[in-house]
Amino acid sequence: MKLYETDGHCAAFTATVLSCEAAPDGTYEIVLDRTAFFPEGGGQSSDRGTLGGQPVLRLRTDAERSEVYHAVALPIAPGSQVEGRIDMEKRFSDMQNHTAEHIVSGTVHALYGYDNVGFHMGEEEITMDFSGRLSTKQLAEIERQANRAVYADLPVEISFHEPGSLEGISYRSKKELTSVVRLVEIKGVDRCACCAPHVARTGEIGLIKLISAQNYKGGARVGMLAGSRAFAELSHRFSQVKAVSASLSANPDDLEASVARLQCEIGRLKAEKAAARRDYYTLRAEQCVLEAGNALIFEQDGSFEELRTLVNLLTEKTLGICAVCAPDPENAGAYRFVIGSRSADLRPAAAFLRETLGAACGGRREMIQGTAKAAEETLKEAFKRLVSPELCGGALTE
Repeated sequence: MKLYETDGHCAAFTATVLSCEAAPDGTYEIVLDRTAFFPEGGGQSSDRGTLGGQPVLRLRTDAERSEVYHAVALPIAPGSQVEGRIDMEKRFSDMQNHTAEHIVSGTVHALYGYDNVGFHMGEEEITMDFSGRLSTKQLAEIERQANRAVYADLPVEISFHEPGSLEGISYRSKKELTSVVRLVEIKGVDRCACCAPHVARTGEIGLIKLISAQNYKGGARVGMLAGSRAFAELSHRFSQVKAVSASLSANPDDLEASVARLQCEIGRLKAEKAAARRDYYTLRAEQCVLEAGNALIFEQDGSFEELRTLVNLLTEKTLGICAVCAPDPENAGAYRFVIGSRSADLRPAAAFLRETLGAACGGRREMIQGTAKAAEETLKEAFKRLVSPELCGGALTE
């Protein structure tokens, strides 16, 4: 007897042990005459809890879902009476979110005719895959109607049907069912074949919040949270809004405008920085081109884009080989480098640096870039060899 099929709120039960078999991993799998433990299925994870005072380590069922196996560390004698206790904090959260998924999926089908073709209940987010794409406006309407079903506090009804008795009954199912069908119905909202426990009334869900959406395999993947998970997530996000508002000395209601002003200011400062950098690099280039036509410069910092800017300025003034290096802030002890030339083919140089320094680099004929974990002196020696006649021609002088 599967107590979770008719009473999702069953938190404790007593049962008789029918069998106890050793499993290959050293645990013992217990089969009971009745259980409230839900094994994984229908997109929902297994329950947690204790059996006879022992933590239930895992739950599984056979292909027909006729028996539930409860794995525990120590054997329990067949014929004995045991008490099972369900972790109701997890169970209730699962029920809130699974019932919310039924409401959302039924609403999507009623409004737009799309089927739910995939469902996964993760720890941080519940995802639903639908057979058609959904716009931002449509998602807002789905969320509004789904929460209306929550506020209506509708009963969630469970019924069982033989396969042949379902003619004329419309219900959602992802596969053809050949055994007894358990239908979960919220009148006027959804009717779906499902094996998992659910809340007794929709009001127990409290809140449904759609938190993400993306195009996926020609349809839409929608992320959702409900109940206690939605409350925790929205509380966290509200705390973040308050913290950001405080840091900007802005009222939360004015946060969007404050962020827009800040972005404009950041854009202006970035433009000023870029102009200053270019002036600096222009002066640096004037000072660093050497008589031999090659240049090797070590900067204190710089992004790849900034290093390329300096290399381009250098190669405008010489046909030699120009290299600029700067410490890589993402990799201690490593350097970023950009090498350019208007006359030399630098692709052999990339292969040389990969072989000698283990550098991660590549590029095109006139410019290469990458990173290498090496000391400054090692890089200097490598670049001296790089510009030798057998590689790229010319000589590097400092």
